[in-house]
Amino acid sequence: MSKQNIETVRQVFDAVRARDLQQLLAAYHPDIVIRDAPSLPYGGVYHGYEGAADNAAGFMATWDRLQSAEQRSPKEHLYEAGEYVVAHWRLRATGAHGGQLDAPVIDLFTMRDGKVAELQMFHFDTAALTRFLTDHAAAESATAVDHQATPPRDPGSAEARRDA
Repeated sequence: MSKQNIETVRQVFDAVRARDLQQLLAAYHPDIVIRDAPSLPYGGVYHGYEGAADNAAGFMATWDRLQSAEQRSPKEHLYEAGEYVVAHWRLRATGAHGGQLDAPVIDLFTMRDGKVAELQMFHFDTAALTRFLTDHAAAESATAVDHQATPPRDPGSAEARRDA
């Protein structure tokens, strides 16, 4: 069963990389429970397929705009121990403020019937993650305010013709 467990967890990582919700849910047991740090925007405890889909949507809404394709493809290291699979990987992102995030994560997968029945994520430093996300949001807001403060010029205006 351990080879199947490792392959199922690999399917989870492949689905997250591809942002493929159907593939992700196919790896989960119907009674899946997902636990993530409550301090994260998508943190909390999620139950069943509906909860898993909500967790995935929150994760993608948070990280999609901050990750390149390469950053979405972490190299996971998987270790099997009976009904458990442990994954070690790194969460990487680039913020609008120019900051880089490179944070280690440990995931504990509890397997049942060849599917993930429970997933608990352990981020090394959730304070660093929330600080990164806060700094990114502040930089995005500042950029949006700058764009609002300087309206685009009408190319036919006297000012535009004078500057040309």
